[in-house]
Amino acid sequence: MAENNKRKEYLKAYYQRNKDKSKAKYQENKAEITAKLREKYKAGGEELKKKKSAQWQEWFTKNKSKVYDRMKDSRPSDEHYKARRKLRHQVKLGNVKRPCCCDRCKIKTIPDAHHSDYSKPLDVIWLCNDCHTNEHKCSEEVR
Repeated sequence: MAENNKRKEYLKAYYQRNKDKSKAKYQENKAEITAKLREKYKAGGEELKKKKSAQWQEWFTKNKSKVYDRMKDSRPSDEHYKARRKLRHQVKLGNVKRPCCCDRCKIKTIPDAHHSDYSKPLDVIWLCNDCHTNEHKCSEEVR
């Protein structure tokens, strides 16, 4: 084990001294290196999955209450779900048209529906992902 740590330290120091050489050598042999790594991961993939799964299950059993508390806190209200469901249904029926651009910045995209008031499920602003994120940031700052 001590030999392994010494080798790691030596390689780390060598890389620091010869960064440019190391990067150039990597760029020359990039395809070969990635192919070798891909094969290595394919060969040990199932074993790695089982190991990670076991680690996750162990962590989850120890921290079950923490996970459920976090899920409870992050769940949107029933009003939120109902508003989204009603709007989605009306869009599928064709009664509400989803525009092809953002209402705010006019960029051509598939916009998200933003409810400013969940009690009015069909009263939405169609926003691109960036504008929608900004809208939520601004509304959180006002609270």
